[in-house]
Amino acid sequence: MLKYFNNRRLIRNLIIIISTLIILSYAALCLKLYSKDLSTFKECFDNGDYIKANSIILNKGNFNIIKKIKIKKDLNTYFLNCIEQLEINENENNNEISEISREYILYTLREIERYDVVNSKITEIKDSMPMISSSRDVFEKAYKLFNDKDYVSAMKGLNEITPIYPEYLEVLDMKINCYSKIKEDTLDKADKLAKDKYYSKAISLIEDNLSLLKEDKELIDKVKEYEGEKGKYLSRKQKEEVQAVFNKQEVSAKQNINSFDIASGTNYLIIVNIKDQKTYVYKGSKNKWSLTKEFLCSTGVNGKETPKGTFTVQNKGDWFYTDKYDQGGKYWVGFKGNYLFHSVPFDKEQKKIVDTTLGKPASHGCIRLKVDESKWVYDNVPIGSKVIVK
Repeated sequence: MLKYFNNRRLIRNLIIIISTLIILSYAALCLKLYSKDLSTFKECFDNGDYIKANSIILNKGNFNIIKKIKIKKDLNTYFLNCIEQLEINENENNNEISEISREYILYTLREIERYDVVNSKITEIKDSMPMISSSRDVFEKAYKLFNDKDYVSAMKGLNEITPIYPEYLEVLDMKINCYSKIKEDTLDKADKLAKDKYYSKAISLIEDNLSLLKEDKELIDKVKEYEGEKGKYLSRKQKEEVQAVFNKQEVSAKQNINSFDIASGTNYLIIVNIKDQKTYVYKGSKNKWSLTKEFLCSTGVNGKETPKGTFTVQNKGDWFYTDKYDQGGKYWVGFKGNYLFHSVPFDKEQKKIVDTTLGKPASHGCIRLKVDESKWVYDNVPIGSKVIVK
């Protein structure tokens, strides 16, 4: 009987020993695997491969008992060392550290924060960093500006806030609201300006806000629309201006030119009357023009008429020659492409006048003047001056 109990005790002890060995072997294996995974994690995190590092913690060794026991403590120790090193680097290079380096520090802290082991320490560091405290002040100011409906100033402030700011999601939400409000307000004001024919002001208003609104396509299309409407409006006004000058009264009356709100880009204005074959040069400003010169001229013949409309002096030269017509002109002043004021035509050697006709159409589309009169226009009328041909 005693022998039976001794055998049972021996078997039980053997089972305990074997179980203990199995458990110890399993624990040793778990520790080895855990240590390997932890080492790989640290290597990835140190190298900035945060996605892979996070994947190791989330997916590796989830049934490893050693991981369940040690992971939080080991991460706490590791991350505290990381934070300490970041603080040392910042303090040593405080005067030289760039905004990019601070962004990197904050980004690293944010990655550490996702593991939820040293968050109180991270919060303490963030609160002490100028970038974060500055962003907090800017956000508070932007919030007040937003409530005061100063959306443009609020948006400018929000754009200065670092993406690492802890409440950056709130910043993004406010930016979306500012964007919507600025766009709505800009379109509303621009539409009112355009309805009153203030197209340039409407375009400038939109363009001033395009940088804030990230080159919004709808606003860009609206600018194109207003530019088109502005061009049509100016074209109509120019035609009306020409008609007013030539149809309501005679330009040669000298004083009545100032009844039609005609402006020029310079203090000179040229008006050409095709019917009378006269060129009038005025000096002054809007509604304060004085007739300075009156020239007999020659415009284009039938089929090669001088273009009618409102133009601007674009360029000048002292001589041109064309093989097509075997003649040239002195002291030319361009107002529309190849259409010029110039002297009566000369031969290629610039010595002989080949056609002295003035007072009736005789040119190929240009406006011919006497030599001394074309030189006066060349010498005195600056580029940018308005030219009206009717």
